[in-house]
Amino acid sequence: PALFGESTYTRANAVNADGSVIVGWQDQMTGERSAAKWVNGVEELILTPSGGINGEAQAVSADGNTIVGGGYDFGSKAWIWRPNTGVLPLETTAPASEAPASAASYVALDVSDNGKVVIGFVRAGFVTRAWIWKREQGRVIFLDDFIKQRGAVVPDGWTLSSAAVISADGKTIYGWGFNPNNLIEMFKVVLNGPSS
Repeated sequence: PALFGESTYTRANAVNADGSVIVGWQDQMTGERSAAKWVNGVEELILTPSGGINGEAQAVSADGNTIVGGGYDFGSKAWIWRPNTGVLPLETTAPASEAPASAASYVALDVSDNGKVVIGFVRAGFVTRAWIWKREQGRVIFLDDFIKQRGAVVPDGWTLSSAAVISADGKTIYGWGFNPNNLIEMFKVVLNGPSS
């Protein structure tokens, strides 16, 4: 069902474990996309705290209580939605040496079942880079830096371009990047330690 009649379009991107919550986007009459959720078939837009258009919802947790995506009124930041807080931007503060160009755009693509780990990509021009956000660290960190900080090794010549899918427990990440031959290839990252 579309809020704005048959002349606008909607898309579902993800569904929670029992099928009661579907997330995606709803076209406005102007053609802009607004994040949306359908709870038991009833549509609701996911707007910013100021009522602004919020881009696109990409993923939802198993219980339907955490939704992530990327959007317009938050500019270049990815966002997270929860019932008690509404939409909040995922902070992207990083040392200047790590930060991509100011025109970079962050998008959240998936979330763990407990809502504490979010993954996605950032695009600056034609370059994309995978990232991870964990609730206790409170900011987005590039996935390759996150791995290196924990003593693991990203093989020479590899670029981790997008973190696309995360397991229910938040410990296994799949994505895509470029191998040393500059060909697109899938990668898998396994995070050890207690669940976050």
